[in-house]
Amino acid sequence: MLLARIRRWSRRRQGLDRRAFAGIDDALAGVVGVYSANPSGPLSLLARLPGLDPGDVHSAIRGRRAVRIPAMRRSIFLVPTSAAHLVFAATRYGNREYDWLLRGLGVSEEEYERLAARVLAACREPLDARAVRGAIQDAPQGERFTAVLQTLCAEGRLVRVDAPSVTSNALTYCATEAWLGAPLEPVPREEAVAWLAGAYLRAFGPASVEDLAWWAALALPEAAAALAAHETVDVGDGLLLIAEDVPPFERARGPHGVAVDLLPKWDAYTMGYGPGGRDRLAAPDVRARVYDDGGNALPVLLVDGEAAGTWRHRMERGTPWIEVEPFEPLPPSVQPAVDREVVRIARLLGAGQPPSSTPSRAKNT
Repeated sequence: MLLARIRRWSRRRQGLDRRAFAGIDDALAGVVGVYSANPSGPLSLLARLPGLDPGDVHSAIRGRRAVRIPAMRRSIFLVPTSAAHLVFAATRYGNREYDWLLRGLGVSEEEYERLAARVLAACREPLDARAVRGAIQDAPQGERFTAVLQTLCAEGRLVRVDAPSVTSNALTYCATEAWLGAPLEPVPREEAVAWLAGAYLRAFGPASVEDLAWWAALALPEAAAALAAHETVDVGDGLLLIAEDVPPFERARGPHGVAVDLLPKWDAYTMGYGPGGRDRLAAPDVRARVYDDGGNALPVLLVDGEAAGTWRHRMERGTPWIEVEPFEPLPPSVQPAVDREVVRIARLLGAGQPPSSTPSRAKNT
């Protein structure tokens, strides 16, 4: 069956077999990027790198090997620094896409440019928003100053850097040129979108033109033209693969034993397909429990590549608690694998504490 083969292939291509990627750099390149919000981004990396430690994430960011930028659908992604200019150029809407926000808050173009120069001068090293505001005399308060920071990030002149932990989103800011040593290299949009289409198909194919358009927020004609720049094969139902991937796709076999994944909200895999392409992940009768009305993927338990439940976590006095809620009672052969994933997640969220000090629980309903 085509659907079963797609599930096997896609899970492996996404690195969920835990063998495809050698480390964070490899994983980020392999899935194009992960949502930068904590803890979703680190949890997406953990799903692909079983030995991931919080220090590994901080090291990749502080070592300038990974950077947070506005990317697909202008959400903030953690992407490989080496590809950041291409992703940025391919997903940017325009030169001043946040003008509406500045105008709505009464920030004129002249005031914005004056504040932008001061912010960039202050942010030669990473500073949190309060420190940036404190370094600028007569800086506006509240939403007006936040809008200046957001606009600078959207323009690629400022980058969000790191947070104190993988459960915190108290990010710092730094001028892009100071942090990376140079501005993001400009790339013609057509060239960048064609690159992104190829990277997408290698990570998420087989996929349709509509899937690419949804994932990257492209118009359908632009998505189709970008895919046409690559040699592809339709494997059925309008689903395209890079031609060189077709032979291994046709040979794809399932894993030995049951395959269990606990993916976080906004995981790269679950966010990779438009509404018409989500059969590989969730049957129609459970899709509303896997995606919200805005198309955001919720935390999901996958068993053999198919949604079999949801899960949630919370922190209590620094201790992670994890609850898994299957749609149907899990077979005895599956529960041990779920429990192992819960322990791995608890360890990461608990900053490496041993399982005995990071209680977690799984609940069958």
